[in-house]
Amino acid sequence: KALLDELEAKSITEKGKQFTRDVRSLEEAYSAIVFSKIVPLRKAGKIEEVQQVMAVELAPATAASRQKLQEYVEFRNQQIGKAFQDSQNDIGDAKKTTWISFIIALVIAGATTFTITKMITRPLTEATEHLRLMSEGDFSKDVSEVVLKRSDEFGLMGRAFEEMTNGTDLAVEKIV
Repeated sequence: KALLDELEAKSITEKGKQFTRDVRSLEEAYSAIVFSKIVPLRKAGKIEEVQQVMAVELAPATAASRQKLQEYVEFRNQQIGKAFQDSQNDIGDAKKTTWISFIIALVIAGATTFTITKMITRPLTEATEHLRLMSEGDFSKDVSEVVLKRSDEFGLMGRAFEEMTNGTDLAVEKIV
């Protein structure tokens, strides 16, 4: 009885609770047969009648209990299988989420790397082009305002190029 009370209390679904109630009812019917018929007949020494009650009433009650317990086991196995499948689905969803997060992080990292690389290479490319023009004797091109306004090393380098261009341009004008 204590086991059935515990099973009913721990059953989550109504179907599980109903199975427990059905088993309890069958157990009570079994106990009623044993205590109201078999025990008194046994005490009276009526062994043949005990055997008849056991065959006619107790055996079917036992079979019904066994059948109900088998149904309950099958029901619980289905629930366990469903819970396992649900957990597998959750694991699959977690894997998908992890991959999507990884891809998003990779895209963000790539975009950030591209942006930072452009911020570094653009002023270097402009400086290289400016020096190339100066080496060819063209001092007419000014360093771009974007580079001159920067407060980092590229801005410093751009301002130095600008001063060098202006100084070289003045020196050439004085010579000519």
